[in-house]
Order: sequence, then C-alpha cells, then structure tokens
Amino acid sequence: MGIKKISQFLRRVLFLPVSRETVRRTLHEQQLLKKPRRKPQRNPPQPRFFERSTPNQMWQTDIFTFRLGGKNAYLIGFLDDHSRYVVGLDVFRSQTAEHVLEVYRTAIAEYGVPKEMLSDQGRQYSSWRARPASRQSCARIGSTTSKAGPIIP
Repeated sequence: MGIKKISQFLRRVLFLPVSRETVRRTLHEQQLLKKPRRKPQRNPPQPRFFERSTPNQMWQTDIFTFRLGGKNAYLIGFLDDHSRYVVGLDVFRSQTAEHVLEVYRTAIAEYGVPKEMLSDQGRQYSSWRARPASRQSCARIGSTTSKAGPIIP
C-alpha cells in the first residue's frame, strides 16, 4: 500500500485526521519506506527544427499570395537556410515556373550556387513543365532539388 492509500484508510475507516506527509514521515522514521527507484533517463528528444551549418548549403523557396490593387500578387522568395537571409525576392501577377526560375537565376548571379534547394509541393515546383526545367537548370550549375512532404512547413 502506498502513502496515499494509507492516509485515506486512516481517515475513512479509523477516523484519524492525518495527512499524507504525516504518514510519509512516520513510515520514514520507522524505516518502512523503500528508496524510490530512479527513472531511467531517456535520450533527449531530437529538435524538430533544422539549420544548415554553412551559407549556400540549402536555399528554401516558397510563394506568398496577397492582394495588390484588387488583384492577386505573388511574392516569390528564396531564403538561405543557414543565415535566414533572403537571397532572392520578386513580385509577379502570376505564379509560374518561369517566374520562379527567373528569381532563382537572379539570386544565383548575386550570391552563388546553393548545393541544395528545398521547395514545397506547389504546382510551380512539381508540374510536368516545371520539373524538367528546374532539374535541368539546377543540374547544369551543380545544385540538387528536393521537395518537402505534404503538410510540412
């Protein structure tokens, strides 16, 4: 029986007004308590965030939609994963693979070639027209592309 059950038994059955601490202290004085077992320490959980160790190891890209002048505008951006610095950014009225590649080429001209580029599942990155164009463009300059899984920011 544990301390909690003993104190409840004393209160309910024998009508003795005792607290759990009184029961614990008495059991400890009489050396009737076992030393508590230490819980084995588990490996600490791995962090869910990631960050590359040097600049230009990985760029991330995405498209942000907003209203401008009553019409949709699309902000296409490229972000360096190490420094979180915006290496490429432009605004367009349509979101196409050609616009993504235009911003990508501008960023490469200014900051160099990344080793890897991460994008989401957007149609500009995964359509049948965009895939060959982006892969060929990246392969020519020595970069690889990868897509994040669905529902992963």
